[in-house]
Amino acid sequence: MVKQIFQVSSGQGYQPEHVVSSYLYNDFDLSNSNMPADQQSHILGLSTWNKHIHPSQEYWYQAVEEGQPGYQFRQMCWGLGSSR
Repeated sequence: MVKQIFQVSSGQGYQPEHVVSSYLYNDFDLSNSNMPADQQSHILGLSTWNKHIHPSQEYWYQAVEEGQPGYQFRQMCWGLGSSR
């Protein structure tokens, strides 16, 4: 959708400021690399990323630990937790 807006804007010689966000990865460089060059300089926006924290600091882990004291988180694919 964003690409079509950029192409139509270029076709009309219109160069507004385009506000993008991290929703649907609109802020990735790869998604903007094939946009018209005259529109790329008019892109602005804000990206957000969640902080990566250890599972033991997550609310769900604390709830499980409260219901089952001594619960040990098993190692997952991302390499966090204790190995068993």
